[in-house]
Amino acid sequence: MEDHDGVWKYATYSNFRLGDASAEYNLEFDTYSGTAGDALAFNKGNNFSTYDNDINSCSALYGGGWWYSHCHNANLNGFYGNVLYGKGLVWKQWHGHYYSLKTTEMKIRRI
Repeated sequence: MEDHDGVWKYATYSNFRLGDASAEYNLEFDTYSGTAGDALAFNKGNNFSTYDNDINSCSALYGGGWWYSHCHNANLNGFYGNVLYGKGLVWKQWHGHYYSLKTTEMKIRRI
């Protein structure tokens, strides 16, 4: 991920895995390594939620689907450029909830 000053950081998770549709795409992973901070740890074990199946209304508040849990420390499906609390492309451990990252990528590889 890249901030607006051109600084790049990354987060890597070992054994990153998603459940199938019957498990509501539950998010699981083992250890974190990287330079951005472990913002995704807050969402570990959560099901993927969207505005029409989110009991905490986080999807409606913060935009898009994500593995919300009261609500998030990371949201790469937020609104680009939005710096209102938690609304942008958020990675809290790096820039907090009031910052929207310039570039994000999520890469998953089958093992």
